[in-house]
Amino acid sequence: MAPPVPGELVSVVDPADMTGTNPVSLRNTLDVSNDFRSVSDGLFFDEATWQFAQAFADHRMRARVELPLRFANITGRTEAGFGDVVAGWEWLPVVQGRVAWLAGVDMGLDTGTNAALATSHSIVAPSAALVFVPRRDTVLSVRYAQRLSLNSVEDVPDIDDGVVEATLVRRFGDSTWIRALPAAVIDYEHSEVWGRLDGEWGRVLSGGASTWVRAGGAFAASRPFDWTVAIGFRFVQ
Repeated sequence: MAPPVPGELVSVVDPADMTGTNPVSLRNTLDVSNDFRSVSDGLFFDEATWQFAQAFADHRMRARVELPLRFANITGRTEAGFGDVVAGWEWLPVVQGRVAWLAGVDMGLDTGTNAALATSHSIVAPSAALVFVPRRDTVLSVRYAQRLSLNSVEDVPDIDDGVVEATLVRRFGDSTWIRALPAAVIDYEHSEVWGRLDGEWGRVLSGGASTWVRAGGAFAASRPFDWTVAIGFRFVQ
């Protein structure tokens, strides 16, 4: 049985949707995923991530924590280590009919165990999204997120980039979905802009348990080998 949804949210949140793909459906979730990225000819970056999110304030807010484990050969040899712990917070301040505003902020802590695979920075990443739900099986959203490093490290570039991401989710019944994620990445630190396009297929297995696969890549002359394949499992309560 799907958990109750507050009456003021039913115009943008389908109580039967257990996919975890609607950004304004702030429910308790547990995600385990693995993301393999090609970053250059023969070089790769593989990240296994555990993430837990807890909803509160009558599904208007949600706190999140995630911990990545990384494997990569970007230094010329294969190395491993835990990445930076990330703590996040989301807030749904406005719902007007089938349109909602979502705000959030992530804080990345400089806790990586392998300096070669870590950012070496503490990072703050505020975000804002506009979400439109024209019907129960379709969700459209546009989100902007800005990442800024809070400290300077000698010989390590500062982080100053933003992402504009649009998302289209289409559910088929209550068990299967597809999602398209076109995005533009703006690297303010290096005055560079490039595009990305990812596609996702997922299926609810039983109750709130589901699995998904995603693939995509960058569109930029400077990133001919930048592509990603990911797989994940999600539990929604």
